[in-house]
Amino acid sequence: MIITTTAIGLQEHVAQPALILAYRPPNCPQCGPTSARPARHGQRQRVVCFLDGSSVFVTVYRFRCKVCRQTSTLRPADLLPYYHYSTAAIASVLRAVFLGQATPTTLAGCDRDSPRPSRQLVARWVRLAVAAIVIWLPAFLELAHKVVPAYAIAATPADHQASIAWSALEVV
Repeated sequence: MIITTTAIGLQEHVAQPALILAYRPPNCPQCGPTSARPARHGQRQRVVCFLDGSSVFVTVYRFRCKVCRQTSTLRPADLLPYYHYSTAAIASVLRAVFLGQATPTTLAGCDRDSPRPSRQLVARWVRLAVAAIVIWLPAFLELAHKVVPAYAIAATPADHQASIAWSALEVV
């Protein structure tokens, strides 16, 4: 199954569920631009949880290619595949953990009826975020190195390049 993200946010999608159909894929993501437009293949309701205890049901639409028979799912931009919590909820939990304001244990819900994620789930989010940082950090540092003017970095020793890069980015 291929998951397609739209430019519509979760709040817009809850207010107008049919609006997401405007982002229906023009062709199959698997076959490419030469394929026909995928046909509607159904829909399902997904629950999205927030840290304040509220939750909403979101309609997720499915499409199927007539040629390769591959299915694709169309979802709002801030709804992660296979996650019950919104991206805003996950981001606020990770922000609290990384800034030292909380630990996975203090953030977690104690019982099954709690709207907060379990300790294991928060720990999993932290592990996944750290793995992503380890993977993407070299690329971001390389990009920052290219963005900073070459003359600012060339005139300094190598161990001071990072501090100059950050100070140059703060000026911009």
